[in-house]
Amino acid sequence: MDQEREKVIKSFRLFDDVFMKKCFKNHKECIELVVRIVLNNNNLKFVEFKDQENISNEKGKSSILDFVIVDDTGKYYDVEIESAKSNSRGYQRRARFYSSLLDTHYLSKGDEYYNIPDSYVIFFCERDVIGDGKPLYEIQNIVKQTGKVFEDGRTLIFINGEIEDETPLGRLVRDFKLTNSNEMCYDVLKKAVEVEMVDFLLTTGRPENQILDDYLKKHEDAAVAKNNKAIAKSMYKDGFSLETISKYTKIPVEELKKLKS
Repeated sequence: MDQEREKVIKSFRLFDDVFMKKCFKNHKECIELVVRIVLNNNNLKFVEFKDQENISNEKGKSSILDFVIVDDTGKYYDVEIESAKSNSRGYQRRARFYSSLLDTHYLSKGDEYYNIPDSYVIFFCERDVIGDGKPLYEIQNIVKQTGKVFEDGRTLIFINGEIEDETPLGRLVRDFKLTNSNEMCYDVLKKAVEVEMVDFLLTTGRPENQILDDYLKKHEDAAVAKNNKAIAKSMYKDGFSLETISKYTKIPVEELKKLKS
């Protein structure tokens, strides 16, 4: 792996598709955190998780949804992560289409319509695709003549990733944009980024630099204990947490604390 390629990989953020999918696939608690913060409900409990859910449509367009999770009450949540590079055209109708896919896919043949589960389609966007300067847009159908919500169980949500503030959502947006996991607010995101960045670097090409060579030694028969300590110091200098360093060097956290001094 040349230095330019390594530099690109180390610039990855959670808004970058290939890295985000790797982090969230292996750490489902990350996408659960997103849903809890977006809905302002820390009590949500999830029982099912699917990434890259391929929903086929025999007579029309099929689609692959980023992440579909189900809570313990049977509600479905489709979460789509959209970077600034994503095509901003047609988000409204795309959200409608994804919501329809959830309805047709998860209502069993012969089941009654009233058994269609409630669903949320959440677009976590780096840009303000709605354009009204709000941090979050929640969309439900309403009856025009009365202004009352038409209770069909469907909710569409768009997150405006241009707003970073000290609210839980604003801090979440900021974490998605950071390249340095050490600066992240949410520990579950920090851990996922640390672990997957190491694995991403190790499995993408053959390293030809000293730092990555050190990290690769975790796969070797560690010949001398002092080598592992050198690796640990290198990883700590690069901002990795003690827990992550311990995982890859096999040095207990308590011993690593002594190495910090």
